Amino acid sequence: MAEELAPREVKVSVLCPGPVPSGFQDRANLHGSPMLKSPAVLDAATVAKIGYEGLQAGKRVVIAGKLNAFGVQMLRLSPRNLVTKMVKNIQEKKK
Repeated sequence: MAEELAPREVKVSVLCPGPVPSGFQDRANLHGSPMLKSPAVLDAATVAKIGYEGLQAGKRVVIAGKLNAFGVQMLRLSPRNLVTKMVKNIQEKKK
């Protein structure tokens, strides 16, 4: 989409926020998930600022936070079956 709209001078960017505390966790019943205990968690205002600044800078992909950016790169290098097990472990409720 970004490439298609570039001749019209329309900026398009995707924001990858990582875990952000919001009403979503309540709605999805994720209260026991360790996901929001990660040091990669950023508040919504910080993520919005990073996203806006990335869009203004012309970045097509904006990843909020250095720790999240590192995690994305590690996921790209990791075997898919390991990644899916890790995601399951992060998102599962702990008893």
